[in-house]
Parts: sequence; structure tokens; C-alpha cells
Amino acid sequence: MSKAKRPWLPVLVLHLLSVCVFLLQITSGEYVEQFLESVEVCTSAAVGPFSNLAKKKIRLQNYPNNTVMVKMTRWDEFWPSFLNFRCKFQVTAPKKFGVMVVIQGMHLRTKKGSGVGCRDWIKFEQDDGFKTGQICGELSENDHSKAPQQVTGPRFFYDNKGQMDVSFSTDDQDTDEEKKPVFLKMVFTAYHECSDMSISQGKTKRCSSLRSHSCIPADLFCDGEINCGFNDSDFGSDEQKCDGSVRHGSGGKDRPASLYVFAVTCIATLVLVILLMFLACCCVRKYGTRHQPPSHLGHLAPFQDHLEFHMGSSGTPMSTLVTSEINEKKPEDCPPAYDDLFPHCSEPTTTKTNAKH
Repeated sequence: MSKAKRPWLPVLVLHLLSVCVFLLQITSGEYVEQFLESVEVCTSAAVGPFSNLAKKKIRLQNYPNNTVMVKMTRWDEFWPSFLNFRCKFQVTAPKKFGVMVVIQGMHLRTKKGSGVGCRDWIKFEQDDGFKTGQICGELSENDHSKAPQQVTGPRFFYDNKGQMDVSFSTDDQDTDEEKKPVFLKMVFTAYHECSDMSISQGKTKRCSSLRSHSCIPADLFCDGEINCGFNDSDFGSDEQKCDGSVRHGSGGKDRPASLYVFAVTCIATLVLVILLMFLACCCVRKYGTRHQPPSHLGHLAPFQDHLEFHMGSSGTPMSTLVTSEINEKKPEDCPPAYDDLFPHCSEPTTTKTNAKH
């Protein structure tokens, strides 16, 4: 019989590597990035309405500081594979938290000629059904204005109930247009009711002076990404008054050394587990068939364990004695048949048997 394949091993290795990357992103202080092209974020199809697509979920409680960055970047050589791309997913915040999104930068094409309307677009929808129109246009990552001139639709959106649906679509491509890659980068952040104690301790800060339900971790202020996305004069307040001390892409302040030690320990443990599993597989392949009985002793296989633990009178294991006796016994050494030894007794015995019947 051929040995069974183990397809689970490479899958497990890939999952372990993804965990390592996730831990590295957390400890490096950078935002954890998710991509629209990933099946972990989007359920996509070339055609069909969004209502027929199953929504994937991004749960902010699974990310550092309850925030995540979602991106899409496709260069010329890969871009044709994502024409007529459809995507829908859902972002949820922890219990009693709200969720807001701010577009950091984008290049989503408008309709050719008039420039009115969107060919590529993104939309946001609240839990109660209130939603934006199609959002598209050109937005530089260095533009921190609330209403950029070259953007159709709002660059921010929020839901106090902590649940937001996101829809994304790309159009096909004209042969005579400039092949500039579609680009989109946005940050989702959970916010909660402000507490005077957490503010005084420096753990949280207000995103809006007009809202009590607007606090986010203080680590997200002056990190180079806009997190505060409320429709008031305090839009982008987390990136204002930074005095040049912007930690680009850090998503947080310096981590304690214990967190780095924990991450390194986890990664080392994962690597050790992979090595041990590899060695175990090699040992099974090498020694797995060593204790199987020979083919001519197949009828003794059910008693193999029993024979190995019973000793003969001479101190030799019984399994060895039985095996040696069978190996030495040859067909020509068998004793003659009874009829050959006593031919005169064979017939009367048969006659007596018949007479009894």
C-alpha cells in the first residue's frame, strides 16, 4: 500500500507563517494591513449584484488599538485581472463602540469625458440603511482636508452602532486611456464613550470637542494617518498640533520590551513546532514498518504483541523460538501420512464407520 499523503502539513505551515507576520506587524508598531484583493477580506465575483455575495467581516477588536488599514494597489501587469471587480465586506467594532472610516488616499476613475459620476467607486452603509453615494476621484495621501476638491462624495463616514458595510467596484478598461493603477487606502477605527479617568491617565483622547462618544487610543494621535472622521470642525484632529513629531505609520507609541520578547518567543515556538512535526513525519516514514511481521508470518500478526512478551524456558523470547522453528521446517521434513504408515488399518476403519450409519 502507498503511504497516505499529508496535505495538511503545508497548510499548517502557511497558517503558522501568517501568525508570525501578524505578530511582527503588531510589535513593529505599524498598522495591520488588509487588502481588498485578499479572500480574507472580500468575497468577489466578476458579475452579479452585491446582494448575492456573502459578506466577510473585519472585527476591529482583533487588531491593535481597534484599528485596521485596508488597501488596494494593482500595477499594470496585474491590473487586467481585476477589471469588473466586485467586493463587499463588513466592519464591526467591539460592544458599545462606534466605527468610523477615513480615506487616506485613492485613485478611483471618474466617467470619461464629463467627469461626472464614477467608473470605479466605493460606498459605505450604516446598520440602519443610511449610506453614501459612490465615492471616487483623486486624493493624495498628503491631503488632510475635510472635503478635497477632486473627490466625488465624502472621504469619511461613521456609525455610532459599530457596524458598517463596505461595497467596492471597478469598471473595465479602455484601450486608449492612461494605465494608471487603481489605488485605495483607508483606515477603520473604533471609538467609544470618553472617560475622564482614561483621558487624565493619557490612555485616550477625544476626536471631537463636540461629542462625548468620540474617544480613541492616544497612541493613534500624530501617527501620520487620519483616524478622527466626524463631520465637524474637528475632522482630522488627531493629526493636528503635532509639532513635527509625527510617527509615520507607527499606529502607536513605543512598545515595552516585554512585548517584543513575547513576540520573539512566540515566533521561536512556532518554528520549533514546525521542526518537531517535520522530524516526527520523517521518523514515522523510516521506522513505521520496522515492527511489521514478515509476509510468511502474516497469520501470526494478531498475536505478535503477545509473543514478544512471553519467554521460553531457555530465556529466549517465544516469538524468536516460533519464528526459528517455522523457518527451519521445510516441506520435505514433514512426517508421512497415517495411511502410508498403516495401510491395512485404513479400510476397516472406514467400513466400521459406514456400518454404524
